[in-house]
Amino acid sequence: MLRKIAVLFAVFLLLFAFAIVGFLRYAFYSPEDKISDKMLIEIPAGASIKSVGKILEDNKIINNANIFYYTVRLFEKDYSVQAGKFVLYKNSGVFRSIEALRKNSIAEEISVTIPEGLTVWETASIVAKTFENADSAAFVALCEDEEFIKKCEVGEKKTLEGYLYPETYRFAKGVKIEDVILRLIATHKQVFSQIPRSQRSEKLDDEQVVILASIIEKETKAAAEKPLVSGVFYNRIEQKMPIGADATVRFAVKNFTRPIRKSELNSDSPYNTRKFTGLTPGPICSPGKFSLNAAMNPEDTDYLFFMAKWDGSGEHIFSKTNAQHDKVKNEVKSKNKHLADF
Repeated sequence: MLRKIAVLFAVFLLLFAFAIVGFLRYAFYSPEDKISDKMLIEIPAGASIKSVGKILEDNKIINNANIFYYTVRLFEKDYSVQAGKFVLYKNSGVFRSIEALRKNSIAEEISVTIPEGLTVWETASIVAKTFENADSAAFVALCEDEEFIKKCEVGEKKTLEGYLYPETYRFAKGVKIEDVILRLIATHKQVFSQIPRSQRSEKLDDEQVVILASIIEKETKAAAEKPLVSGVFYNRIEQKMPIGADATVRFAVKNFTRPIRKSELNSDSPYNTRKFTGLTPGPICSPGKFSLNAAMNPEDTDYLFFMAKWDGSGEHIFSKTNAQHDKVKNEVKSKNKHLADF
């Protein structure tokens, strides 16, 4: 009789054990055929492990929030709640959910386009308008911060003007402005390193190339013209003539829109290439790939002058002599009376 009772008790224990295993398997690790319905779940910032479990239970991803909580406490002692959006599935079970919450965060991204030819201040304005927590003044301050500039590894410079590469980027919604700047700098370095140099451009160091490219960027938007404009500037530099770029005068006097006045052309700023020979002390904007390529690969030409057509094309008329240039200038001015003080 006792033996029969012992057998029945053993069978009961075995069945109980199977039931417990089944329950735990269902609670902790649902079978594949039970998993269904992909869902996008958002875990808010500051959420506790208990509140995460409740979110998962409410969305039928797990069966019991308490089991989730105690499992995390027992087996995942280094677990920290990560805010964000996650792809999860109904009936995933505790272990699959923990694994997904560790690996599958989907950061909400924002696209921002930095056009070619912007100054640091103009770039800062776009970033501040795009990202909620960004401040344009703080952006500019970082671009002029000595320690941060060292972190960017662009050499000894007083400003990051010229190195905020123009491109369309995607950033996480809460990105720090430091990371935005570092990304723009890294893209500049990558693009710069991939452009081959002509023998003629070897006369310039990397910083001078960026300076020249920034001037080319502001002088013409026509990509096909950029190597020719670059060739003109090389000719003038080699002949020790002022390169005479209006864009550098605009940068010096902070006149970026209206026609330049004669008084502005007399500015004593070292950025006034109408008055002083050689390149400016630094870049006047951040150039794009076409301008960088033009600065490294100038077109061979006899031209020494060029004048904007002012016909809406963005193109220029090139001349070999000052007499030819004066003739072109008078013709253009006669068609555009608002340039009388040019």
